[in-house]
Amino acid sequence: MSERFNEQMLEATFGFARVALSNCILLNGAAATALISLLSAQKGPIDYAMHNAILRFAIGAGLGGVASLLAYIGQRLNWEQEAHGRKLRSPISVALCAALAISITACSLFFTGCLAAVTSLQLR
Repeated sequence: MSERFNEQMLEATFGFARVALSNCILLNGAAATALISLLSAQKGPIDYAMHNAILRFAIGAGLGGVASLLAYIGQRLNWEQEAHGRKLRSPISVALCAALAISITACSLFFTGCLAAVTSLQLR
């Protein structure tokens, strides 16, 4: 494969990563906002499961931001490598793998937060 093709594939990968991480932050933030709005309309005490769900959504949104930062660092290191001809594959791989792991964790927090919220609402 040509070098130009590899560069285009890397750019497309970074582009899709930016979109995925933005959606992860948006989903978790919107879920936390919706759940807080729902709870503010209800009378009575808020149970532990709802607190847990809100906490999961908030942590998921925060982890999405951390993953975005790590993805940016990996992309920045890659650009510096190309610009200066250095070989920095190990730090790039570590940053991108960490970003991937954190984003998967943030998405799983979203799903478990949804499950906790639905379970708590069904128990009422």
